[in-house]
Amino acid sequence: DRWQGVDIQISAQDAAAEGADYAFGVEIDRLRDTVGETAAETFADIAHGRLTPLLHYVDAWLAEGGPRGVVKPRTQRQYRTDLAGLASWLQTAGIPSTIEAVTKAAAGRYVTEGFLGQGVDRVTANRKISAASAYWRWLLKRTETPTNPWSGQSLPKAATANDDADRGKRPFTAEEVVTLLQGARDAELADLMRVAALSGMRIEETYRLTVAACAGGWF
Repeated sequence: DRWQGVDIQISAQDAAAEGADYAFGVEIDRLRDTVGETAAETFADIAHGRLTPLLHYVDAWLAEGGPRGVVKPRTQRQYRTDLAGLASWLQTAGIPSTIEAVTKAAAGRYVTEGFLGQGVDRVTANRKISAASAYWRWLLKRTETPTNPWSGQSLPKAATANDDADRGKRPFTAEEVVTLLQGARDAELADLMRVAALSGMRIEETYRLTVAACAGGWF
């Protein structure tokens, strides 16, 4: 097997000849020299069942599906890629790539350093955050994982040119409303303006209204 890119060299022969505990201890000492204290201790904790590799439950999660049913193959591939990216960042950041190590603080660092600090598009960043959060929601249901560290971690949408234009908007005055309604060139436009003003519905939403959706003065 391999751990942090290093071959694990505990063989059945070594375990039989030296004793399993002794052979394991020798291997941990070797890992300390090759990948460092933190990685070696993490490997020991995983081997003893005290920690869980980050991607350990991904297959079970994707096989079960979500509220909308079976996860499509393309989405499964995207989820795997996004979670593998998280595992890679954890390793680079010196954080054990385990479920238990992903605390609220670690998730926050991933967002600020891995996305904002690297100039990652906010839509892409939020997709990756959403994938991690979906995985953790499954972990909450099926394992002893206590919290979802990705809750509230999504980024606000970037400002657009329309946002600047909206800053100059104001409500119509009463006189302007009268002018608009009286100036409608046909009954359809007059009705459209009234529905929009009363409901806040978009034009396309208004035109999708059916007789069945309108009754007793309500729609």
